[in-house]
Amino acid sequence: MKDVRSLTHKLKPLLGWHQSRAECLAHLMINLIVSESVNLAVLAEYMGGAAHDDWVLYLDRTNWKLGNKPILCTQWMHQPLTYV
Repeated sequence: MKDVRSLTHKLKPLLGWHQSRAECLAHLMINLIVSESVNLAVLAEYMGGAAHDDWVLYLDRTNWKLGNKPILCTQWMHQPLTYV
């Protein structure tokens, strides 16, 4: 925990971010090193969560627009079924 506080203290003025965002980045950076993996399911376990491999979130970022607003499409997929 001391390492996270120390890294957060150094990141916050550098990035100009809110405390919670800098702390989240510090956790992520430390856990990337400790876990020796960039797999998000592995990192979720190191960050105190659990990844549920049976659900997948797809994010489609396109250049489509509705009027002058960009369209962002997300969908959840569980086994063969998709929920938009």
